Amino acid sequence: MADKADQCKSHVKFHLELLKKENEDKKLLSKCVQELKMKRVEFDLLREVDILRRDKSLHVEKKAGGSDKLTQLL
Repeated sequence: MADKADQCKSHVKFHLELLKKENEDKKLLSKCVQELKMKRVEFDLLREVDILRRDKSLHVEKKAGGSDKLTQLL
């Protein structure tokens, strides 16, 4: 029973730390967006996220299967 309680505490602690990090990231991102708006810079955050995801996906495919998989993906 104590093992389950310890496991639960560990699980909760992990998620609390994750939430704290996400909250910090949210604050930093909000600050960046505010600075961009003040500089009147146009940006599309969703487009930037899509580009990063695509690059990451290509990188993972390249690692997993070599250049053949990368060529097929393109």
